[in-house]
Amino acid sequence: MHTTIATRTDAARSTDTMNARERATLDRAELAARSLTDDGDDDPPYVDHWTLVLATIHLVREDGAVAALDTLRAALARTGHPVSADQRAHETLTVFVVWAVHRLLTAGLTPTQVLWHPLLGTEAPLAWYDRATLQSEAAHATFVASTLALPSEPAPSLRALHASRPSAA
Repeated sequence: MHTTIATRTDAARSTDTMNARERATLDRAELAARSLTDDGDDDPPYVDHWTLVLATIHLVREDGAVAALDTLRAALARTGHPVSADQRAHETLTVFVVWAVHRLLTAGLTPTQVLWHPLLGTEAPLAWYDRATLQSEAAHATFVASTLALPSEPAPSLRALHASRPSAA
């Protein structure tokens, strides 16, 4: 019986730690989204990859993938991340991050699990795109379909994001 009580106590501690970790991730995600979308600054914030991922987690959870993409496009137009040679946001990478976050959240991962998932690593897009395509002007200016995904594999797409939009009742 002592083992059962100890096991329950360990499980409760584990759950409390997990909840605290999730709350911390959600707080960081909300702050990242707020820093990206705050128009009040004359000097837009520097946006690194992880700030983008955190903000995307918050925006997808709160508003859905399509609205998150629209919000990020507007915010990134001010900040220029992911940065292109002419300081424009990189449309293909922006869509990739929104698609990846949406896919993982839809699969039931927690925000912390999404943040740590390899699909959102800095080199992850190279599993779907060759480097030359990602560096191309076309990929910067517009969304470009995956060059490496097999036909049966999931791949980033605007259609997948738009299909995720809740239907109007």
